[in-house]
Amino acid sequence: SDNERADYLNWLLGKDVFDDNRDNITNEAARFLADPLHSKPEVVTFGGTAESPEDVLFYATNMGTLHALDPADGSELWAYLAEDHRPNLREYILAPNSPQHVYGLDGQMTVLTTEANNSSPSDFSLAEAKLYIGERRGGSSYYGFDVSNARIASSTPTQLDGDYDTPFKKLFTIKGVYSGNPANTAN
Repeated sequence: SDNERADYLNWLLGKDVFDDNRDNITNEAARFLADPLHSKPEVVTFGGTAESPEDVLFYATNMGTLHALDPADGSELWAYLAEDHRPNLREYILAPNSPQHVYGLDGQMTVLTTEANNSSPSDFSLAEAKLYIGERRGGSSYYGFDVSNARIASSTPTQLDGDYDTPFKKLFTIKGVYSGNPANTAN
């Protein structure tokens, strides 16, 4: 429902809408971070100088969320939750201490960058940056994103798979089915 979607989005944005701490206050901040098991964070320098780089730290979690942080102050620039992993969100909200582990974007991340023509060692800049990530135990999909504008904080900082005002563009999703035999795969 629309109300459930709004509650989930507000929870992702750090609001205690479900009164997780049981203090009967639901408009306070509640921070939660799903585990980044199997996924290694990547730092991309988009520009700047050696003394003042313009970096973004990307990491993915088992909730199924790709995050972009400003490593200078730790603030979240934006996050993306793939539609396939919305059920993971429900699991984290309804059963946060469950012994059953939930897997999401738990594959290796790869970032490919192209340096701008006018870039120099004293004034570095990127022309573009593409990020690719897959799933291990979280599923069989691969995602590609153009994150060339990742340093621009979004007016919609958390995206639930759709067209919103975002500083990135989802390039593709490839869904695969693994049957145990590498010769038998379907897209």
